[in-house]
Amino acid sequence: MNYDPGTVLYYRVMVTEQSGYSYYSRVIAVKSNKSEAASLRIIPNPVKAGLPARVEIMASAPGPAILRVADLAGRQVFLKKLTLKNGVNQISLTETTGVVPAGLYFVSVSGNDKEQVARLLVQ
Repeated sequence: MNYDPGTVLYYRVMVTEQSGYSYYSRVIAVKSNKSEAASLRIIPNPVKAGLPARVEIMASAPGPAILRVADLAGRQVFLKKLTLKNGVNQISLTETTGVVPAGLYFVSVSGNDKEQVARLLVQ
């Protein structure tokens, strides 16, 4: 997910034991990293089905990567092998937005031992 640099997110987990007893973990604060806060963007977002869209990803090193698009149920609807260059890379999503029905999708790019994920809304 993309957050502005320095954004602080707070998390806690609700645990329910088999006996039915529930409790919450302690709250943990996580501050977004400047270098990764905006390293994966989808433009435009939302996008109308069939219209051009693209992924912009900042890579810190060149190398192979995989672009995946999955629906909310986790089903993969698109897969593309990439070769990223150092710096900003632009990848077309038009072939995806033209074949998927309207809905919310997760776009992930994995490579260089990192995975970055963003949401895509197709209208």
